[in-house]
Amino acid sequence: MEESKPADPARLAPSPFDSPEKADVILRTSDDVHFHVYQALLIIASQFFYNLLKDGAIDYHDNLPLYQVSESSSTMTVVFRLCYPINIDVVDLFDSGDLDERVLSALDKYTMDGPRARLRELISTSDTAIKRPLPTYGLALRLGCDNVARAAARRLLELGPLVELPLESGELKMISAYELSLLLKYCHACGLAAARVIKIEASTLKAGKALSKASFSIWPSGSCSACSDACDLKIITLKPSIPRLHSAHDWFRSFLDDVAPMLRDNPRKKLSIDFIDNALFRVNPKCPSQTMTGIKAVLQALDEDIQSAVDKVSLQVGIKVLLTLDEYLASL
Repeated sequence: MEESKPADPARLAPSPFDSPEKADVILRTSDDVHFHVYQALLIIASQFFYNLLKDGAIDYHDNLPLYQVSESSSTMTVVFRLCYPINIDVVDLFDSGDLDERVLSALDKYTMDGPRARLRELISTSDTAIKRPLPTYGLALRLGCDNVARAAARRLLELGPLVELPLESGELKMISAYELSLLLKYCHACGLAAARVIKIEASTLKAGKALSKASFSIWPSGSCSACSDACDLKIITLKPSIPRLHSAHDWFRSFLDDVAPMLRDNPRKKLSIDFIDNALFRVNPKCPSQTMTGIKAVLQALDEDIQSAVDKVSLQVGIKVLLTLDEYLASL
């Protein structure tokens, strides 16, 4: 007679859900992983589990009552961690790929308002919008954290054109196709707003007028002792005490024409001396350091105009979520 093979040992969940000494109940997931947890924490977090545990166990293991859940171990690891008073790094959850739509579905299924509120607090008070802006954008929309979604969208602008970012497939799990289209439209609108500022400034200079916000002079004294009035870098505009007007040199107008396409693709990129290297070759070696100070002041004034225009672009949030990209691709 053939001997029966012993049952495979139970697979244990990661810490702190891996020890019978630290639990009074076991939850078995769809992939046969055992989570050792405290009933009290589940009951506090979920009315669903309160009713489930009250009805009695379907089985026992390690002398502990055992209950079955239909979710996978990766999903329930996140869910149970949100129920426990332990440290959680949302960035790590994003990187592992465990924090996705299935976690939010489980929180809804088990009526876990407290853990959901904790997740909202985590993304609102941490730097996830800076470190992982794309998945944070999608998660924030689902949790109703509109301000976090906007902060994540603004961070994406700083990283360059969205279509050129090296996006991992996992980062798209929290984004619906419709939400991504809205984000792309927002980035495009911000680029147009930034380029429009440069276009207006260039047209203003070509008309022989002053920059809109440059109420200062490159030369604090109103004149430069080292150079003549014909100096290529003499882009004095309006000075508050002496309203004298000087038109910018051709190199600066050309610089504005060249920088507009760059800002259209990357509207949060700061203007700096690095962008006008060609112009610096025109500098007279005798020019004092105040020349550089003046150029930086002009660029800073333009930056303020550009960022003000970009900040006024609205991002549509609070909309109904359609299929995620993964779901959409799976349906094709």
